[in-house]
Amino acid sequence: IIDASHDIVLDAAGNEIIFKDAGTEIGHISMSGNNITIKTAVSNEDFLVQGNDDGSSIDALWLDMSEAGTAYFNHDVRVYDNGKFIAGTGGDLEIYHNGTDSFIDNATGDLKLRTPNNFRVTDLSNNKMILCQDGGETQLYHNGSEKLNTTVAGVNVTGKATGTLTTDNDGSFDIAASNNF
Repeated sequence: IIDASHDIVLDAAGNEIIFKDAGTEIGHISMSGNNITIKTAVSNEDFLVQGNDDGSSIDALWLDMSEAGTAYFNHDVRVYDNGKFIAGTGGDLEIYHNGTDSFIDNATGDLKLRTPNNFRVTDLSNNKMILCQDGGETQLYHNGSEKLNTTVAGVNVTGKATGTLTTDNDGSFDIAASNNF
Protein backbone atom coordinates (compact mmCIF):
# COMPACT_ATOMS: atom_id res chain seq x y z
CA ILE A 1 0.00 0.00 0.00
CA ILE A 2 1.39 3.33 -1.06
CA ASP A 3 -0.34 6.45 0.24
CA ALA A 4 1.35 9.50 -1.25
CA SER A 5 0.42 13.15 -1.00
CA HIS A 6 2.40 13.83 -4.21
CA ASP A 7 3.08 12.08 -7.54
CA ILE A 8 4.49 8.56 -7.53
CA VAL A 9 7.46 8.27 -9.87
CA LEU A 10 8.73 4.89 -10.99
CA ASP A 11 12.22 5.30 -12.46
CA ALA A 12 13.24 1.92 -13.86
CA ALA A 13 16.71 2.02 -15.39
CA GLY A 14 16.09 -1.50 -16.73
CA ASN A 15 13.12 -0.11 -18.71
CA GLU A 16 10.59 -2.60 -17.27
CA ILE A 17 8.00 -2.66 -14.52
CA ILE A 18 7.06 -6.27 -13.85
CA PHE A 19 3.85 -7.52 -12.20
CA LYS A 20 4.01 -10.94 -10.51
CA ASP A 21 1.65 -13.15 -8.53
CA ALA A 22 3.40 -15.67 -6.22
CA GLY A 23 6.54 -15.41 -8.36
CA THR A 24 4.77 -15.89 -11.72
CA GLU A 25 4.94 -12.95 -14.12
CA ILE A 26 1.42 -11.79 -15.03
CA GLY A 27 2.36 -8.74 -17.09
CA HIS A 28 4.72 -5.88 -17.49
CA ILE A 29 5.19 -2.37 -18.75
CA SER A 30 8.32 -1.85 -20.78
CA MET A 31 9.91 1.18 -22.38
CA SER A 32 11.93 1.29 -25.57
CA GLY A 33 13.01 4.75 -26.65
CA ASN A 34 9.84 6.85 -26.39
CA ASN A 35 7.54 3.83 -26.85
CA ILE A 36 5.67 2.18 -23.97
CA THR A 37 4.45 -1.42 -24.22
CA ILE A 38 1.87 -2.93 -21.86
CA LYS A 39 1.93 -6.70 -22.11
CA THR A 40 0.06 -9.62 -20.59
CA ALA A 41 2.60 -12.36 -19.91
CA VAL A 42 0.36 -15.42 -19.40
CA SER A 43 -0.46 -17.28 -22.63
CA ASN A 44 -3.94 -16.52 -24.05
CA GLU A 45 -4.91 -14.27 -21.13
CA ASP A 46 -6.83 -11.19 -22.14
CA PHE A 47 -6.22 -7.47 -21.70
CA LEU A 48 -9.15 -5.50 -20.27
CA VAL A 49 -9.81 -1.78 -19.99
CA GLN A 50 -12.47 -1.30 -17.33
CA GLY A 51 -14.42 1.69 -16.15
CA ASN A 52 -17.30 2.87 -13.97
CA ASP A 53 -20.57 3.59 -15.80
CA ASP A 54 -23.13 5.12 -13.40
CA GLY A 55 -21.84 2.99 -10.51
CA SER A 56 -21.50 -0.26 -12.51
CA SER A 57 -18.14 -1.75 -13.40
CA ILE A 58 -17.88 -2.38 -17.15
CA ASP A 59 -15.33 -3.89 -19.51
CA ALA A 60 -15.05 -0.97 -21.95
CA LEU A 61 -12.47 -2.72 -24.16
CA TRP A 62 -11.44 -6.36 -24.23
CA LEU A 63 -8.49 -7.60 -26.28
CA ASP A 64 -8.73 -11.37 -26.70
CA MET A 65 -5.18 -12.73 -26.78
CA SER A 66 -6.36 -16.23 -27.73
CA GLU A 67 -7.63 -14.60 -30.97
CA ALA A 68 -4.43 -12.66 -31.77
CA GLY A 69 -5.74 -9.55 -30.00
CA THR A 70 -9.25 -9.33 -31.48
CA ALA A 71 -10.84 -6.18 -30.01
CA TYR A 72 -14.31 -6.20 -28.45
CA PHE A 73 -15.91 -2.91 -27.51
CA ASN A 74 -18.74 -2.82 -24.96
CA HIS A 75 -20.55 -0.16 -26.96
CA ASP A 76 -20.14 2.05 -30.02
CA VAL A 77 -16.92 2.94 -31.75
CA ARG A 78 -17.01 6.57 -32.85
CA VAL A 79 -14.78 8.44 -35.23
CA TYR A 80 -15.03 12.21 -35.73
CA ASP A 81 -15.71 13.73 -39.15
CA ASN A 82 -12.90 12.90 -41.59
CA GLY A 83 -11.60 10.19 -39.23
CA LYS A 84 -11.45 6.86 -41.04
CA PHE A 85 -11.84 3.16 -40.39
CA ILE A 86 -8.98 1.76 -42.48
CA ALA A 87 -8.51 -1.92 -43.31
CA GLY A 88 -5.92 -3.86 -45.28
CA THR A 89 -2.14 -3.91 -45.08
CA GLY A 90 -1.91 -1.08 -47.59
CA GLY A 91 -4.97 0.75 -46.24
CA ASP A 92 -6.99 -0.43 -49.25
CA LEU A 93 -10.45 -0.02 -47.67
CA GLU A 94 -11.63 3.18 -46.00
CA ILE A 95 -14.99 3.98 -44.42
CA TYR A 96 -15.52 7.57 -43.34
CA HIS A 97 -17.81 10.59 -43.07
CA ASN A 98 -16.69 14.09 -44.05
CA GLY A 99 -19.39 16.03 -42.18
CA THR A 100 -21.73 16.06 -45.18
CA ASP A 101 -21.45 12.71 -47.00
CA SER A 102 -20.42 9.16 -46.11
CA PHE A 103 -17.95 7.12 -48.15
CA ILE A 104 -16.71 3.56 -48.64
CA ASP A 105 -13.51 3.70 -50.70
CA ASN A 106 -12.04 0.47 -52.04
CA ALA A 107 -8.64 0.83 -53.72
CA THR A 108 -8.15 -2.77 -54.84
CA GLY A 109 -10.17 -5.72 -56.10
CA ASP A 110 -13.97 -5.88 -56.00
CA LEU A 111 -16.16 -4.43 -53.27
CA LYS A 112 -18.45 -7.31 -52.31
CA LEU A 113 -21.50 -7.02 -50.09
CA ARG A 114 -22.41 -10.56 -49.04
CA THR A 115 -25.42 -11.85 -47.19
CA PRO A 116 -26.99 -15.30 -46.68
CA ASN A 117 -30.45 -13.85 -47.37
CA ASN A 118 -31.90 -10.88 -49.22
CA PHE A 119 -30.03 -7.60 -49.74
CA ARG A 120 -32.05 -4.43 -49.14
CA VAL A 121 -31.38 -0.73 -49.54
CA THR A 122 -33.90 1.56 -47.86
CA ASP A 123 -34.13 5.23 -47.01
CA LEU A 124 -34.18 6.43 -43.39
CA SER A 125 -37.99 6.00 -43.31
CA ASN A 126 -37.51 2.34 -44.34
CA ASN A 127 -38.98 2.90 -47.83
CA LYS A 128 -37.59 0.36 -50.31
CA MET A 129 -35.02 1.55 -52.82
CA ILE A 130 -33.42 -1.75 -53.96
CA LEU A 131 -34.30 -5.35 -53.10
CA CYS A 132 -32.10 -8.23 -54.29
CA GLN A 133 -33.67 -11.55 -53.35
CA ASP A 134 -31.43 -14.54 -52.67
CA GLY A 135 -31.50 -16.69 -55.81
CA GLY A 136 -34.31 -14.64 -57.32
CA GLU A 137 -35.45 -11.31 -58.59
CA THR A 138 -34.00 -7.85 -58.16
CA GLN A 139 -36.34 -4.91 -57.77
CA LEU A 140 -35.66 -1.21 -58.19
CA TYR A 141 -37.96 1.36 -56.62
CA HIS A 142 -38.74 5.02 -57.18
CA ASN A 143 -40.15 6.88 -54.20
CA GLY A 144 -41.04 3.54 -52.57
CA SER A 145 -42.87 2.17 -55.66
CA GLU A 146 -41.48 -0.78 -57.63
CA LYS A 147 -40.48 0.27 -61.15
CA LEU A 148 -38.20 -2.51 -62.45
CA ASN A 149 -38.20 -6.20 -61.57
CA THR A 150 -35.90 -8.86 -63.03
CA THR A 151 -37.45 -12.23 -63.90
CA VAL A 152 -36.25 -15.53 -65.33
CA ALA A 153 -37.32 -14.29 -68.78
CA GLY A 154 -35.92 -10.76 -68.50
CA VAL A 155 -37.40 -7.69 -66.80
CA ASN A 156 -40.81 -6.27 -65.98
CA VAL A 157 -41.23 -2.51 -66.01
CA THR A 158 -43.98 -0.72 -64.12
CA GLY A 159 -44.70 2.59 -65.81
CA LYS A 160 -43.02 4.04 -68.88
CA ALA A 161 -39.65 2.83 -70.19
CA THR A 162 -37.66 5.14 -72.43
CA GLY A 163 -34.42 4.58 -74.27
CA THR A 164 -32.94 3.04 -77.41
CA LEU A 165 -34.12 -0.39 -78.56
CA THR A 166 -31.84 -2.64 -80.60
CA THR A 167 -33.55 -5.57 -82.35
CA ASP A 168 -32.26 -8.99 -83.40
CA ASN A 169 -30.28 -9.22 -86.64
CA ASP A 170 -33.40 -10.40 -88.48
CA GLY A 171 -35.27 -7.26 -87.39
CA SER A 172 -37.73 -9.18 -85.17
CA PHE A 173 -39.31 -7.43 -82.25
CA ASP A 174 -41.88 -8.72 -79.75
CA ILE A 175 -44.45 -6.38 -78.23
CA ALA A 176 -47.80 -7.10 -76.59
CA ALA A 177 -50.72 -6.58 -79.00
CA SER A 178 -52.43 -4.19 -76.59
CA ASN A 179 -49.53 -1.73 -76.69
CA ASN A 180 -48.79 0.92 -79.29
CA PHE A 181 -45.56 1.00 -81.25
